[in-house]
Amino acid sequence: MARVGTRRAIISWTLLTAAVVLALLYFLRSGEPVYQGKLLTGWLEQFGTNHWSVAHGGDLDRQAEAALQHIGTNAVPIYFQMMTTRGSPIMLKLLTLLPKSWLARFHAPGLMEYRNQIYTRNSLGAYGFVALGEKAKPFVPALIALNSDEDRLHRRLAIFVLSRLGPTASEALPEFIKCLNDPDEPTRDIAATGLGEIHQVPEKSVPILMDFFEKFHKDAYHEMSSHEAIRSIGRFGAQAKPAIPMLIGLLNDPVSDIRDAATNALRCIDPDVAAKAGVQ
Repeated sequence: MARVGTRRAIISWTLLTAAVVLALLYFLRSGEPVYQGKLLTGWLEQFGTNHWSVAHGGDLDRQAEAALQHIGTNAVPIYFQMMTTRGSPIMLKLLTLLPKSWLARFHAPGLMEYRNQIYTRNSLGAYGFVALGEKAKPFVPALIALNSDEDRLHRRLAIFVLSRLGPTASEALPEFIKCLNDPDEPTRDIAATGLGEIHQVPEKSVPILMDFFEKFHKDAYHEMSSHEAIRSIGRFGAQAKPAIPMLIGLLNDPVSDIRDAATNALRCIDPDVAAKAGVQ
């Protein structure tokens, strides 16, 4: 009987928690701005799901970006709330304990699905800032502060937004440099990309990127880090001439992605040197 009582208590708590979560989500969505009959979340989903697709820059992407620009900075508090949403500890515990058959019976998400829902909400909030572009400049300090969050994903998304804002987030230069040593590899790679996107203080940033590249070069596990470093160096154009000898040495690298990145970077930095080095 005790076990039956325990199971009933767990089910009750599950239903109660689900009701609270659904009520909260309804409240958040019902208080969202609406543009052309579509909620803010709908525009964020359209922007986020098309921004990196093969049709990047297509009609759906541009339409959603224009809508989010129209809604403007009024949605910033919502973006921050979405970016920093955390999974309910009670919900996470219950989803860990309950059998899959019970979850299916009550149409409750599984543990992985629930975590994916939180991740999606965090990501959509980040895309809101990306869509704002230059309008997001007043909120750069808050995004920099978010990069000190204890949650790894929140830090990663903060540096991602700052990177995508490019020169608008130029004051985040020290943050990008700091994140090159972050224990989270995707955060490090995004930081390397960000240094190229904001292309500030080349006399400092280019040598740092060269050191970052050397740290991870010839390590297949960190190939993406090396690739991003070279691409960022190339974004500095003629201001990255100190990197030319290193890039020439990479034209025969055994990794095709590294060779391609070095080739493109040389073209951007000095087309004449690239031509003399045999770059077509």
